[in-house]
Amino acid sequence: MRLLAKTVSTVWHPLLMPTYIFAFVFFVIPELVAPIRSEAFVPLLSLVFISTFLIPVFVVLILVKMEFVSEINIDKRKDRILPHVFSSLIYVAVTWFFYSKLAAVPFMYVLISSISCCMVAVTVINLFWKISAHSTAIGGLFSFVVFYYVANSSFQGFYLIVIVLLISGIVMASRLLLDVHTLAQVCAGFVLGTIVGMLGLSYVL
Repeated sequence: MRLLAKTVSTVWHPLLMPTYIFAFVFFVIPELVAPIRSEAFVPLLSLVFISTFLIPVFVVLILVKMEFVSEINIDKRKDRILPHVFSSLIYVAVTWFFYSKLAAVPFMYVLISSISCCMVAVTVINLFWKISAHSTAIGGLFSFVVFYYVANSSFQGFYLIVIVLLISGIVMASRLLLDVHTLAQVCAGFVLGTIVGMLGLSYVL
């Protein structure tokens, strides 16, 4: 079971969530980013993946190598401080880039700014209390599918909400099974991600 929990935690890693969401938007509901041509989807998705996942992971590896962080999993609260700070700075920079280059597509920069706000909030809270970044990320995904369903009255969207809820439960259960978070920490993370996501998306959906 622990191996399965680790697999779930890896597949649904918080740093991968921007890539998942943008991939879903580009290839399933491209009308949300209609001014952007389809041939630009892969380069943009590559940019999102590199900037929001590969670079932060590389930073963590450097911090581990320099012994500022004890392990790559950063399960300890104190180990999370520097990686979260650097990741927040990177996400804010990506938000600024999207805002400056894609001002005609508000959904793009509002979405990444909501994700960045979640990252910053988790970073600040982690200074005092160990909140679950996994739950925050999956909460953000949940808010996205709910808002899209409400905005489009999509019958199929209801099933997507159910699927994401099931995934959310599995992700949060995996964090509990691995004993890296308490029930309060995973629930708080999910609520945080949902609220921040809904506040951001309310401007564009």
